[in-house]
Amino acid sequence: FKMIKKPASIKVDYQTSKDLKLKDLLPVSDTLGKTFTGSGTVDGIQGYVEFSIKNLSSDKATYEIYITEEGDLGKSTKIRGNYVKLYLTNKNDAPFDGFRSEKMPTYNELPVLVDIPGGKLVYRGNLEGKNSENFKLHVWLSDNYSITNNQKEKEFMVKVNVRSV
Repeated sequence: FKMIKKPASIKVDYQTSKDLKLKDLLPVSDTLGKTFTGSGTVDGIQGYVEFSIKNLSSDKATYEIYITEEGDLGKSTKIRGNYVKLYLTNKNDAPFDGFRSEKMPTYNELPVLVDIPGGKLVYRGNLEGKNSENFKLHVWLSDNYSITNNQKEKEFMVKVNVRSV
């Protein structure tokens, strides 16, 4: 018979809402997008979701942070994903692997999760037993977005999720 390894038990605490709604944003540079410290999305510039992951078991846990689009996907007011930039840091704003280069990934560049419809993988990591890690996922509108050419595109909504794998 085959042993099935049960995923480790993880707990996620969101310090902000797990929903990230970008609406009526102004495009900003990556330099500004990465350093934004306002309070979530209320500033109308960009937003972030802050959360922590805790490994409740004594075994090492592998986890995935992924996002799924929310709202009506067919809406003509939706901002295209190639204009939405992402940056994942810890609570001290130190970037995780994959977010250390000069070029920040866009929503469209994230790998697609085969088993979750509309799911895009942001980060996969490991957490030692009984440890926790804090995260901040920054999201902003790229400075190659032209307000005059894309006047109808006004909003982008995603939900930040975490799962044990």
